[in-house]
Amino acid sequence: MSLTEEELRVARSEAENERRKRHIYLIAVEEERRLRLEKQKEEKEKGKKCLNITILSAAPGSEATQSIIKAGEKRGHKMTVLDPAKLYLYISDKENGYDRIYDGSTGTDKPERIKAKEIDAVISRIGANLEYGATVLEHFNRNLNIFCTQSANGIKTASNKLISLQRLSQAGIRTPQTVIGNNIIHCSWLIDKIGGLPAIAKTLQGSQGIGVVPLKDPEQTNAMLQSFHKSKVNLLLQQYIEAGARDIRVIVIDSKVIAAMERTAVKGSLRANISQGGSGRKIELSQDDQDICINAARAVGLAGACGVDLIKDKDGSSYIIEVNSNYGYHVETITGVDISTPLIQYVEHNWKRGGLATEGIASAMTDPMIDYFLSLSMMAGIRVAENLEREELNELKNSILSSIESYNIDPETFEKDLRECYFQ
Repeated sequence: MSLTEEELRVARSEAENERRKRHIYLIAVEEERRLRLEKQKEEKEKGKKCLNITILSAAPGSEATQSIIKAGEKRGHKMTVLDPAKLYLYISDKENGYDRIYDGSTGTDKPERIKAKEIDAVISRIGANLEYGATVLEHFNRNLNIFCTQSANGIKTASNKLISLQRLSQAGIRTPQTVIGNNIIHCSWLIDKIGGLPAIAKTLQGSQGIGVVPLKDPEQTNAMLQSFHKSKVNLLLQQYIEAGARDIRVIVIDSKVIAAMERTAVKGSLRANISQGGSGRKIELSQDDQDICINAARAVGLAGACGVDLIKDKDGSSYIIEVNSNYGYHVETITGVDISTPLIQYVEHNWKRGGLATEGIASAMTDPMIDYFLSLSMMAGIRVAENLEREELNELKNSILSSIESYNIDPETFEKDLRECYFQ
């Protein structure tokens, strides 16, 4: 028996109403979850613990260190500064540890022991004396099991431009064409490999634009390379990207872009660093460029806190130049964006994990269903905050499972099917 046009219209209308009801229900479930999580976070904020946070810095009066201290104290934490160069590391002969750190800056004949139980987290601002500073950070993090915002490996990787570029390339992140050799004698061939002149020469270590030399013509290039060759200094030779003497400094904290500043070099210079006289202005990054910078931070092992330098060519293609562990604080002054409070919040969310440095959410999760939902969300373009607590992630999973009940699908069957499909 065929339906009349009126009956078809009514049936379609009822189907559309049902679809709208289901859509509204899903929105309501998500809104309820969001409000519940906000309330939980507010309650946690009210009863949050006062943390003892140590800053590793040789410059307690610097703009960066003072900004971090103020942000921590504003959130009710006790902030102290230790100079890594004045600390002694003790490694015991016991199988169960008992390693220690002593402070030699007390002004007494006997250094004072720093008790691990009296420090909840360490924020590293290690620039000078990086090798020993990274060793101190390793001792706090791995030997004393204290949470640190950066890892020693990440800092050492970022300090070596070649190793950083290798890590970025391994992660599939675009960088300028680069060559390096231990014995640079084939100058013409090397320059041709990176697209010819002009080009850039860089020492393996160096920050704030120091150790960066523009190569402009064959005569100057040959003289420069021969000079470094005789001095037995290894150089990176890098493709010159025409970007109007501009680059972008991006601050990444807890796998999120916090601030971005476009830097412009002074006339006649290729170095856009503010410390070298360049100027800056606040900009907003596209989502693609944010993702590139976050992935670069992860590739180097500094997703907790770092500065990423990005450059865009005349066609709009993005290249990562380098990743900095001891990023400057000019970005905070110029952009007006507070970059210290997110660092303190990163500590608040992760200090309980101790020496297990958090580079991503997967390392802390044990429920494969939670991992599935996070992966599915990211593939769908939905970004889930990486600092969600485990209870909040369970809420996310449960809200999705409860939502599908409106479609008369059994949640247990759905979960079983997903496990078989996704985790086979």
